[in-house]
Amino acid sequence: MEPNSISAEFTLTSSSLAFFIRPASNESVEIKLAFLKSHPIQPLVLSNDKLPFDPQKMYYQTLSDSQKVQRKWLSYCSYSKRIFCTTCMTFCPRRENISNLVTGLEVLNSKNVYGTVKKHEQSKTHGEAVSALLQANLNKNIESCININLREIHSKEVEFNRLVIKRLIDIIMFIGRQGLDFRGKDEAAYSLEDRTINHGNFLELVLLIKDYDVVLNMHVKNCIELSKKRKAGGKKNNNTLSQTRGRGSLVTFLSKTFINKIVLVIGNLLREKIVNELKEAQSFRTLIRLPLYTPSSKILAFSC
Repeated sequence: MEPNSISAEFTLTSSSLAFFIRPASNESVEIKLAFLKSHPIQPLVLSNDKLPFDPQKMYYQTLSDSQKVQRKWLSYCSYSKRIFCTTCMTFCPRRENISNLVTGLEVLNSKNVYGTVKKHEQSKTHGEAVSALLQANLNKNIESCININLREIHSKEVEFNRLVIKRLIDIIMFIGRQGLDFRGKDEAAYSLEDRTINHGNFLELVLLIKDYDVVLNMHVKNCIELSKKRKAGGKKNNNTLSQTRGRGSLVTFLSKTFINKIVLVIGNLLREKIVNELKEAQSFRTLIRLPLYTPSSKILAFSC
């Protein structure tokens, strides 16, 4: 049985009642919408019984122009022989004096079942439930769009940061190979616009390369702007604790902490590489020995 479609045949079992257990009023919107995915249940033929009503009159509403529209809010439980309004079951705003289609309208005991269905369809309670359902679907779609946009923004930020860090690592490796000092006396990000100050080899190289690199230029400009705002916020708050201060409040990848971490990582990688090369060299020296036909030596060891 597929949801949101009329079933040609429906088997009469007690398990059918599981589809008609009403969600609690305090359940989440996701659970209520999941309940509605199994509806409408509108069998045209029963495997071991016959329908006590005309399915064309029950499942369809006839408009003034004789056009028929399916009542997707209506489901029939063949086990209990009751008709339900699944929309009101999930999104009915009131829990007292509710329609009998919420608890289940007994088809066999109803004198005018078609009139009762039509009256319920035009009732204020049903209209409010339909509005609540539409609002729930709208909010869900908006939330999904927001989540997708946030994920896209986050992915772009991650990719941009990777490009920035790649450039900074290259600068750090260059300084290390040249045996130069990294640090300077004035390394605050808000002071990087002042080119009369010597900011140290690392920051000076960053400022030099940014003039020829779009990614690094955007990053440095953003860091300077954020650092200025952070400094201005600290002055306004005077002795009070600023919300813009604290560890992790401003990530620039230009601080001494970042440099130290990158240097440590590079050092560990180099150490591992040297150790592996020494192990390979020792194995090579031990395993490869060739005989020489000279009177002074019988074995020549090749070492790397």
